[in-house]
Amino acid sequence: MESSSLPETEQAKTDAIVERIQLEHASKKIMCGLLQFAETSRTFDELVRQAGILAKNICLIQPPATIVSWLIDCEALIADQSGADKKLWQISKEGHSALEKLNHVSGLENMLGSEPEFAEIYIKILRFCTTPRTKDEIEDMLEISLKDSAVLGGYFIGNLEESGGLEWDGKWLTVENVLDSSVCTGCQAR
Repeated sequence: MESSSLPETEQAKTDAIVERIQLEHASKKIMCGLLQFAETSRTFDELVRQAGILAKNICLIQPPATIVSWLIDCEALIADQSGADKKLWQISKEGHSALEKLNHVSGLENMLGSEPEFAEIYIKILRFCTTPRTKDEIEDMLEISLKDSAVLGGYFIGNLEESGGLEWDGKWLTVENVLDSSVCTGCQAR
C-alpha cells in the first residue's frame, strides 16, 4: 500500500505510529513483533507475555507492559469491539500500514536502492555477520574493500542496523532470514 493512497488522517496516524516506534530504537523489533502478534485479538496479559518472549537476548530499559502501553497510546493497537468479557486488543488499520512501512526487508531494499554503489559491501557485511561479530572484526574484513574510500565501516554498520539488516546482541548479527530474502538474492548477482 502506498502512503499517498491513504486518507490524510489515516496517513497522519500511520506516520505518528512509525515515528513512535522509531523513537524506541532498542524496542523496535519487539514493537513490530507485537503488532504482528495482535493480528488476532489478544488480552493485555498475552501481549505482555509476548513482549517478554520477543525481548529474548535484548536488555530492556522498560518493562514489557510499558512497551505494550506505548502501542496502545499511539493507537497502533486498539480495543476489539467484539464485546468479549475481557478487554481484547488488536492491530489497527494504521498499525498495519505502519508495520508495512517498518518492514525490515523493505527498509533494507530501500537502503540498498539508494546506495547501489555500496550494495556489495552491505551484502558482504550481512554474510559475514551470520556469526556474531564485533565492529573491529567487521572493519578488518572491510579493510581491502574500503582502502580507497573515505567512508568508514561504522557508516555501513549503522545503515544496516537502521534498515533492519543487522541487530546488536553483544555483537553485530545479521537479522534472521535477511540473506534468504529476495533483496539479498538480487544483490548477489550484481
